[in-house]
Amino acid sequence: MFEKRKYPRIKCQLFTELYESESVLGIGEIFDISSTGAGLESHTPFVRGQWASIRFILEGELLILPIEIVRVENRTRRKFFGIKFLPDNPETMEKIKKYVDKFKQ
Repeated sequence: MFEKRKYPRIKCQLFTELYESESVLGIGEIFDISSTGAGLESHTPFVRGQWASIRFILEGELLILPIEIVRVENRTRRKFFGIKFLPDNPETMEKIKKYVDKFKQ
């Protein structure tokens, strides 16, 4: 299958909390990640275009960054979401990029 993505994704398993103004909207699991976004599975009914913040632990460090839901797909038991990281902190984005670069082939 031809990969259309500009930035390669790697498989992972990162548990997350998504929130807005300190209120937790839902929890989920990032199953693949790139330096600019990720694939997320969750039971929470997010909508395309929705903005939120996400928290997850990457290599022992808590990362918090804003995201936008750019894709929504219903699956059998859970919903799939494509999320785009909204870079507000270059340091955080660099940590994600280094993590992806470390595992990509």
